[in-house]
Amino acid sequence: MSFSGQILATTFVNSGQLAGIIPAARMSQAGLFGVNVINPGPGGGPSNIITFTVNNPAPSISTISPTIVSTGTGTFTLTVNGTNFLQSSTVTFNGQPLATTFVSSTQLTAIVPASDAATSQTVQISVLNAAPGGGNSVPLNLVVGHPPVADAGIARSALVGKPISLDGRKSSDPDEKLITFNWSIASAPQGSTSQLTNPTSATPSLTPDVAGTYQIQLVVSDGLVNSAPDTVTVTASSPNAPPNADAGSNQTAVVGQEVMLDGRKSFDPDNGRITYQWSIVSAPAGSTASLAN
Repeated sequence: MSFSGQILATTFVNSGQLAGIIPAARMSQAGLFGVNVINPGPGGGPSNIITFTVNNPAPSISTISPTIVSTGTGTFTLTVNGTNFLQSSTVTFNGQPLATTFVSSTQLTAIVPASDAATSQTVQISVLNAAPGGGNSVPLNLVVGHPPVADAGIARSALVGKPISLDGRKSSDPDEKLITFNWSIASAPQGSTSQLTNPTSATPSLTPDVAGTYQIQLVVSDGLVNSAPDTVTVTASSPNAPPNADAGSNQTAVVGQEVMLDGRKSFDPDNGRITYQWSIVSAPAGSTASLAN
């Protein structure tokens, strides 16, 4: 048996069938190959030739890097990872071939010219293996554009138990696309269970439940690219509760003798420093008694 002119190790099965071993090296390249049988002399000779097709595998992409580039970034190198890549594989950019370098059967690199990154767009990246067989991989998206910018606003002070509004309305998109908002609590004081109200709006609210510092994070998206996160600090304090006055117990006194009053059990729930102001609310008729200190 002959394969493209090379005699193969052949096994006779019967008068209508032979089996030949094709070396792996002959299967490493796709193409159309002639197969025939040669009977030795006297007489004999070659049979007619039958075409044997070795197909290229279909490529598959798993990841690309980068997945996002800024508009006007200039020429850059794109790395494509996947399977069934060949020396002849070509990376395509919206169907147009790029200058491609074969790294391995699982990786290719391609040069994306500056002209392809000059305008904001979403493009499809594929790998093409030539016929026979072969074909295009399922594409992955590469985003060329400017990411939006999140602005979570200025630091805020709040009271425990009182709602406070946050403001992300200064967030923007350089390409003037409509943006969406995603707020989250990045950190909160220990023991807090506070949640944001309307976290997908531009102006959500937070009701602190524990005094301390809350870090609130905002990420905006233009539907293609997410912004870098921006954070705003909310510092919550407990409301200033009124102090508690304690004038001491009722006392019995002797006319003309000094009586010591004691307000030392008065206190402030917020542990603030307190001051004292005593006064005589009522006294017997004719009394001219006064308070000292």
